[in-house]
Amino acid sequence: MNFYKKDLIKMKRCYTVEPVQIDKKDGFIFASDGENGEGVALLGDNFEEKEELWNDAGGCMSIKQIPGKQNEFLAIHEFYLKKSPSLSKIVWIKKKDNTWIKKDLIHFPFIHRMDIVEINNIKFVIFATISHFKKNKEDWELPGAVYAFKLPNNYFEDFYINPKLIFEGLYKNHGYFNNGKGQLYFSGVQGIVELNLTNSYLENWETTNIYNRPTSDMLLYDLDKDGKNELVKIDDFHGNAVRILKKNKQNEYVEQYIYSNGAEIIHGLSVIEIGETPVVIVSARKGTAELIAIQYADGEYVKEVIDSGFGPINVTTANFEDKIYIGVANHTTDKATIYKLIDS
Repeated sequence: MNFYKKDLIKMKRCYTVEPVQIDKKDGFIFASDGENGEGVALLGDNFEEKEELWNDAGGCMSIKQIPGKQNEFLAIHEFYLKKSPSLSKIVWIKKKDNTWIKKDLIHFPFIHRMDIVEINNIKFVIFATISHFKKNKEDWELPGAVYAFKLPNNYFEDFYINPKLIFEGLYKNHGYFNNGKGQLYFSGVQGIVELNLTNSYLENWETTNIYNRPTSDMLLYDLDKDGKNELVKIDDFHGNAVRILKKNKQNEYVEQYIYSNGAEIIHGLSVIEIGETPVVIVSARKGTAELIAIQYADGEYVKEVIDSGFGPINVTTANFEDKIYIGVANHTTDKATIYKLIDS
């Protein structure tokens, strides 16, 4: 695979990247996890149209476009592992009269992952905390938890948010994956928990432990096209290996492939179909600092290095008008970058 690379902007501690649509234009939002950071959208055919959503808030762990809304987003702000008590919150960002405005939606300690799902025309915000409380960065005495609440209908209405606890007890609650089919996955020290969004009644949502080894991030996808999902997981917490596992006849996950290669702090995972072939994109922040692609071909998993040495921490993938893009937040080198597939 050959990619055209374009560094879009310089951004200190570039951390979060998300595909979006603003004013009917496709693009990516990039945001910083540093204090007093920024959130910037790059749009249009060459990603040269810039929209600054904010420039006064850091600690952005996640950005999600509100379903059905062109110019409205939720984002996590002010998440810092080193700060206690935690200042983290979810903010609601909206474009009004060509100006981006924002308001706090909910304050809650150590919000690390966040998503918006729609069930029976009701929008729910689901968020995961990495811990209930931390005395310092290295304190992992208390586990994290997952909460949910209904998103208010209107940005401008008054509201009071009282989130419902969905489940707790997952230590170093770090990873998150939405399969788009009503199942959400959360990972930590004890492994991976599947949350089944049974219906629009939160009390009916069901959890199942599907894997019991320490996991940082993960995704589930049918990579070999046999009708069954493989599990792609990063070891431990900010670990140094990615594994692809497949269930055997005993319903146990068995390793099919491992990637390490001197990478450190492997952090980002995404998957996209190129033609009819699923391709996993992996980013490693340190060590080789590689951006790689893994696909199943001719009975085995094959790795290609897309780039190296730039410290990508998070990645996402998008298909804009039948063109394949990878959005990359290069944390170590402070660059917001895209890669466009030009030859598969």
